[in-house]
Amino acid sequence: MAYTLKLDIFSFQLKKITSSTIGWNKNDKEVIRYHTEKEFVSSFDKVVKSFISEDTLGKPYMEAFLYNFMKGFNASFVTNDENTKAISITEDLQRGFSSQKFTAWGMYKGGTTGISRDVYKNNNANDITGKLLEDNVASLCFFYKLWIPQDSNIGFVMLQSYTSTGCTALFKERFEKYVENCGYKVFWTKIIPDSYVKQFLSNGFIKEIRVQHVKKETNGLQSPTFSLKDAKNVTILNKLNIPLQVFFSELDFKQKLQQSIQVVDMNYAPDEDNVQLIYEHDGRTVHARLANVEDILPAFILNDELKIQGTQIPDFEAMNSFTDGILEEIKKKIGYTPKSL
Repeated sequence: MAYTLKLDIFSFQLKKITSSTIGWNKNDKEVIRYHTEKEFVSSFDKVVKSFISEDTLGKPYMEAFLYNFMKGFNASFVTNDENTKAISITEDLQRGFSSQKFTAWGMYKGGTTGISRDVYKNNNANDITGKLLEDNVASLCFFYKLWIPQDSNIGFVMLQSYTSTGCTALFKERFEKYVENCGYKVFWTKIIPDSYVKQFLSNGFIKEIRVQHVKKETNGLQSPTFSLKDAKNVTILNKLNIPLQVFFSELDFKQKLQQSIQVVDMNYAPDEDNVQLIYEHDGRTVHARLANVEDILPAFILNDELKIQGTQIPDFEAMNSFTDGILEEIKKKIGYTPKSL
């Protein structure tokens, strides 16, 4: 069976980092937790200036970004916390940038690592032809495109993968680390073009919202082991008919829904309470948590014409042209109009 190409698109906004603390994750690995200003930056005009380094003085900021982002890999693979995936961008890979379009694009290497594997020919399961060790990477090539306009406070990252495998999350982590080193924290929202939402979610709607209040007021007193009052601490908003197409047409759909809940539920605490959506699609009733509501969105499947003929590998030039078209569509989604700079 052929490998199916797909595209993940994320919008991002930034908040300026004010301080940081050291903590530990579930794997007992040291992590940095950042504290930020309350509001998003109003535009990226100051942000992009931090992309310029001594090595890139006088160069357009998207060229500087591409150079420094690639340099951060140091011609090596970078792994995720679990040491199961690894990615790299090296000098030999195709890449490009446009100062006028505020874009950078290219190919990156990525794949599985951290486990030894025997290699066989598919018609001979007896004879081992090779071995992948734990520090080897079984790598594929993937396409990426970034749009970071200096005259807006919203950018986009497009990452190609396959429906069966990919390194999208790790690429995002590396981008986050790069931006954090510039003094800003990234906040993501997954999106797909409105035309795709219309095609696959036009007959779906949210019919109920349940808010589970987990914040407890004890007034300094010791809480009992259990409370019947707490057991009823749920707000149910039913008899709704919110089309999924309308819901996902908003770029910041999570925040908009949280604001709407706060209007009718004064006890709702967005950072602490759990929200569950009950929606109907194709005659089926499905539950989803607001925290991972993006899972409702269909996978953005790409045509095989975007592969190099006779292979499963994405065609660099075809992907670049295709994503240019998608970029223009999603720029309309945020009402972007270029400003005179």
